[in-house]
Amino acid sequence: DPAAALVDVVARLRAESGVPADRIRHVQIGIAGSFNPRTRTIRHVDVPGFARTGLVPEIAAALGTHVGVDNDVNLAAVAERRRGAGRDADGFALLWLSQEGLGLAIDIEGALIRGARGGAGEIGYMPLYAPDSAQRKLDLQHLFGGAAILELARDNGVPGATPADVVRAAADDPTAAGDFLTVLADRISVGLAAA
Repeated sequence: DPAAALVDVVARLRAESGVPADRIRHVQIGIAGSFNPRTRTIRHVDVPGFARTGLVPEIAAALGTHVGVDNDVNLAAVAERRRGAGRDADGFALLWLSQEGLGLAIDIEGALIRGARGGAGEIGYMPLYAPDSAQRKLDLQHLFGGAAILELARDNGVPGATPADVVRAAADDPTAAGDFLTVLADRISVGLAAA
């Protein structure tokens, strides 16, 4: 039960920090997915039970406090705006590549672009048309998501168990990486061009 699990985590963290329950006014949940604030529903998430209607209000009621939910990449962009590379920028886009998926956060003068239902940054689902591919209908995840990066690394003889490992290995020895970095950069530019 995801609600019970999150309530348990908050209780454990509260106990470890010594913060009394009545001092907690807000709990923020970061998800690798999207959140529709109108329906208070999490979508595009791979955690069993997280897309259940009514989950967020149930968590808030169990905790007795306000619960906010936002995309993990949006939260990273908030951190970049407050303390990182985005501090002095009029606007910026943060592209997130991970083993599990792709994400994009767009900040314009401190306001995040979330989309009508909270899914604006879910670029891994952005469809591509690939006439020269046997699949013909692909999405951006197929082009440079975690599995695609690992496959490209294998094709170029770049070692590593995760996408981060293979990119590090290629950066450490670009001559041994063959065309890996160039092809990966070309693929990523497709996603950036859309942004």
